[in-house]
Amino acid sequence: MTAAPSDPLPSTALPEVPSTPATALGRLSAIGASLLEAGRTDEAVDVLHNAVAAAEPGAHDLLARAYIEAGNWHAALEFLSRLVAHGHVRFAGRLGVALAQTGDVDRAEDAFRLALEHGELAACNDFAILLTQGGRFHEAAPLLRRAADAGDPQAAANLVELLIESGDLRGAVQVAERYADEGRPDTVVALADVRAASGRADEAESLYRRAAVLGALRVHGA
Repeated sequence: MTAAPSDPLPSTALPEVPSTPATALGRLSAIGASLLEAGRTDEAVDVLHNAVAAAEPGAHDLLARAYIEAGNWHAALEFLSRLVAHGHVRFAGRLGVALAQTGDVDRAEDAFRLALEHGELAACNDFAILLTQGGRFHEAAPLLRRAADAGDPQAAANLVELLIESGDLRGAVQVAERYADEGRPDTVVALADVRAASGRADEAESLYRRAAVLGALRVHGA
């Protein structure tokens, strides 16, 4: 069950937001974080509303996370729109995700560009996915490279997938070999994908099995 769209704080109330997430959470925020880790998002939202009202450190980031994890995109959109409108641009990337999920592609692109302008590299991968869905592969690829170079755990694998889908197997092989890192298991899946696409099924199957052991999020067979 997701929280109701009416769950965000009233638009007239926006307690001061710390400029960066604090390492030490407030009491309510800590409870909310524990509930999120336990998968109890509805309960977490209720607690984190109170944490936000009390202007506790970390509360805004946690409430945004709770809405996103619950898939409550309209609540996330209302909450994040207000934060960004009040100058808290570190939430712009998450606003872009919410806008994309609610079908507002143009505003999502604006939000992602704002995030990137302010150094939010985490927005590269999400923005690239949006561009790819619109068939804008040449714009998406540099963003994924930038995110992969910054250590994004999904961007390298997404770049390999994009290159394979666009017919550039040679480029996909180069990228997969460059970024393959057992510390980022999905890059092992990407390497397996290019081995499979190159007709090296046995090697691909071995890599898929290794990726599964490492805990890759997406694993399939050759």
